[in-house]
Amino acid sequence: YVADAVNLGKKRGFPPIEISDANDNLIIQIYKQIELLGKGSNAAAFFKIKELLYENQESLRGDMKLEILVFLINYASKVEYSDKSFGEIIFELYEWGAKNKVLMNEGVLPPTRYMNIASVAIRLGKYEWLNEFRKQYEVCLVSEEREDVISYLEGYINFHKKEFAKVVEQFRDYKFNSNLREYFARWLEIRARYEVFESTQKGDEELINKINAFESLIYRQSSSFKYFKNPNILFVKILKGLIKRELRGTFTIKETDRLINKLVESDVIASKPWLEKKVLKIE
Repeated sequence: YVADAVNLGKKRGFPPIEISDANDNLIIQIYKQIELLGKGSNAAAFFKIKELLYENQESLRGDMKLEILVFLINYASKVEYSDKSFGEIIFELYEWGAKNKVLMNEGVLPPTRYMNIASVAIRLGKYEWLNEFRKQYEVCLVSEEREDVISYLEGYINFHKKEFAKVVEQFRDYKFNSNLREYFARWLEIRARYEVFESTQKGDEELINKINAFESLIYRQSSSFKYFKNPNILFVKILKGLIKRELRGTFTIKETDRLINKLVESDVIASKPWLEKKVLKIE
């Protein structure tokens, strides 16, 4: 096992390891815990890796610290589906990474990582921390994508603060350079517009036009959005059904049951929890 770990370390460019010292070597200790974690759910191994990372950061090379940190975050993100307490742990890992300047690749913070960090902070209501993080790290975003990422994040924050009219205004005429960012922005905008329509009973025509444009975007970019296509087509169908129900002003049990069945029958559907609340009229 030690020989395998040493060879793996060489392939990844880790510092050389003397096999005679392997039992005491920090990297070998981490590898051993990663192997335990890979064999199944093993919270003790996860927390041991985190402890080794925190306590030995001065002894680890920058790219190695980032690799271990990303591994821990990915593992915690999977566990969070069944154990919501891991949301705080994910935030703690990102917070540690930000404080110790471990989040960047050669001085650049990838937009996806930036948005993942912001998403976790928003979900946990850590807006004050997020404001400080943005002041420090927005300049580290790739310059070509910086404006798009910042614009999308502003809309995302307002959506989660339930300031839906602001989201609509922010995204109304803004054209994103990235197809993927354009997709996420329109998906967010449609939900914000529905919230405004639901509370005011106004703007249904523009909302339907935006939904149709979003549907066209999905089909037009189907090769790029192949993993998003079917979940979003179902999202569009249910949302259109909700609009018809709202416009009529009456909610028959039969119609609501039909919408619920569509949700139940679909394992993967975009914004499923949000749609469920809308179908059942839950605040």
